[in-house]
Amino acid sequence: IAVPATKPYETVMKALAGAKKKIDAMLADPYASELVKSHVNYSQIRPWIQDFSIGGVTYTSDMVKAQMKAVYDSGLDSWMMWDPSNKYTTAAYTQDPAPLPKTQ
Repeated sequence: IAVPATKPYETVMKALAGAKKKIDAMLADPYASELVKSHVNYSQIRPWIQDFSIGGVTYTSDMVKAQMKAVYDSGLDSWMMWDPSNKYTTAAYTQDPAPLPKTQ
């Protein structure tokens, strides 16, 4: 992705796919201990997503929501938001940005 800030959904999806690939590799590693393998799973992935403008790209509430949606679409259900100046885009949090994962 040439300019990640312009593709928030795609950037988060790609990053989470990479994280899952690393976990899969660890679980498939014949040299990894069973103790380690028994404590590693996707639920431990909790991405930081951004809520700030960078590189000349002005972040909007839709861009923030796109990142949240990418987390949910990847099968995860948690994230942490970051803005270095603590000035968050209120509109991104006033409504459910994406359907929550279905519970069983």
